[in-house]
Amino acid sequence: MTGKRRPDERKLVKMAAPGVFRRGKTYVVVYRTRDGKQHKKCVRTYEEARTLHGKLTSSVAEGTHQELSQLTFEDYA
Repeated sequence: MTGKRRPDERKLVKMAAPGVFRRGKTYVVVYRTRDGKQHKKCVRTYEEARTLHGKLTSSVAEGTHQELSQLTFEDYA
């Protein structure tokens, strides 16, 4: 049974801060961009998650948030 996870380990568990969830030993920050797409980012601690959520939410609201491009360097050059 090595390497198999229980289904409960992959569930997102709500935390006190909005947009911050716990999954296993990591925290997941959930946010939406201006076009309404939902994105998730993982961090190790609850404090990091709260800070990241605040930064992402404010940058999306200000219009300064940029998602990482899927464009490879080869396609760019």
